[in-house]
Amino acid sequence: MTHFQEVAWEAQDENQRLREEVRRLRAERGVPDGLRGVFASELLATTGIACERLMHKVTEAKGNALRLGDVRGCRARGSVALEVKLGNPGTVAWTAAGAVLRGPKGEVLKPLPLWQSEPILASAPGTGNSSWGRVVVEVPATGAEARGTYTLTLWDAEQQRTVPLGNITFP
Repeated sequence: MTHFQEVAWEAQDENQRLREEVRRLRAERGVPDGLRGVFASELLATTGIACERLMHKVTEAKGNALRLGDVRGCRARGSVALEVKLGNPGTVAWTAAGAVLRGPKGEVLKPLPLWQSEPILASAPGTGNSSWGRVVVEVPATGAEARGTYTLTLWDAEQQRTVPLGNITFP
């Protein structure tokens, strides 16, 4: 195979990937908000969307950049998600830039783009009170996938302030 053929194949593969992404984005844009959107997107399995509060199970690593306030795990048709409430005891606002979900055998599940409505602000000077915010991590997964115990690691843009959380399970 010549260099030009190889480049052409790579361009074709990238073009196909981009076509699929455009189709997915158009489909998402055409879905209404609220519960109508849940039905329209066909996220409900026959059992609905299963959610479970995980705060009593989750473990935090020493030296976490942020404090854990709450964790909720959900499973819908085709994906699992985590809603993580975090407090920022630091002096600088924190925004999640990336995440990885590592499985019981070391397998890595790559999430869809993270959702965070706004940066988690630093605590008020002299009060020690954390400012709280939440990050939502969603990972494509079939009903048979994402079983077992996982570790979630969140990080900021500089990858200096990380939040590793262990013993994550999905309903």
